[in-house]
Amino acid sequence: MNLDADLKQFFKEKGADYKTLPALKIGRLAVDDRYLRCGIGTILLEFAYGLAKYTSNSLFGCRFLILDAKRNQDHAKDSVHFYKKFGFKTFKERNKGTLPMYLDIYLNNR
Repeated sequence: MNLDADLKQFFKEKGADYKTLPALKIGRLAVDDRYLRCGIGTILLEFAYGLAKYTSNSLFGCRFLILDAKRNQDHAKDSVHFYKKFGFKTFKERNKGTLPMYLDIYLNNR
C-alpha cells in the first residue's frame, strides 16, 4: 500500500520511514440485495479481518486491510458507510465508482 502524507508522517514518527507497507486487499465482497442487513457482510468482513490478523501474526507481516468500496447513489446500498462502521478509513477521496479504503490491523480494536 502506498502511503499518503499523513500516514507517512505517522509511521515516520514511529521510526518506520517507508513509502509502502504490506497490505492484504479484499477483492469483491458483496451480499445479494435480498439478504442485505442480515449480518452476512459483517460475518464475511470479520472473517477476512481475522484471517489477515492471523497471517500477520504467524506467517508474514501485514499492516493493513485495503479495499475499493463500491459507490452507489442509493444510500442503503452504498458500501462506504458499511466499511466506515467497521473502522475503515478513506485513503483517497472519490465521488463516483469506487473509494479506496484501509483498515490498520494493529490499531483496530476488533
